[in-house]
Amino acid sequence: MNGLTIHVSDSYVLLKDHNEAQVVRLYFTDSIKPGKINSEHIEVNESLIFPFSCIVRLFVHTRFRKKGYATFAMEKFFEIHDEFNSFIVSAQPDDEDYMKREDLLNFYRKFGFEFLKETDEGTLMVKIKNNGKRINNRRRNLSSTRKS
Repeated sequence: MNGLTIHVSDSYVLLKDHNEAQVVRLYFTDSIKPGKINSEHIEVNESLIFPFSCIVRLFVHTRFRKKGYATFAMEKFFEIHDEFNSFIVSAQPDDEDYMKREDLLNFYRKFGFEFLKETDEGTLMVKIKNNGKRINNRRRNLSSTRKS
């Protein structure tokens, strides 16, 4: 992608320039890695369907912003997490002069994330595969089916 190389591990997607400098960093942690999910994410487990992945941080170097690189990194993230059922992100802009909070939320919304709740660390957003039905709704539906 325009002279950038892609580096993927079990915890990040990086885009680097020809000098090996990091242009885009997307860090994540997965529910299948014990002890790696922070307490705020555990609190919302009932809204998530396992396995799930948490986007911990997405950063684009200032010289490379507004060129589609964050979108590319997100697409790569979803490609490597194809078998995952849900995703969570705590969205908070690093630089409010560059990106307003609402713009950041809209960025994540275009990937299917929805508002879950406000926290001290930002806006918690979740994306659920399964036709947009959260696990809580499925439990309620199962309960009412059993009673019938």
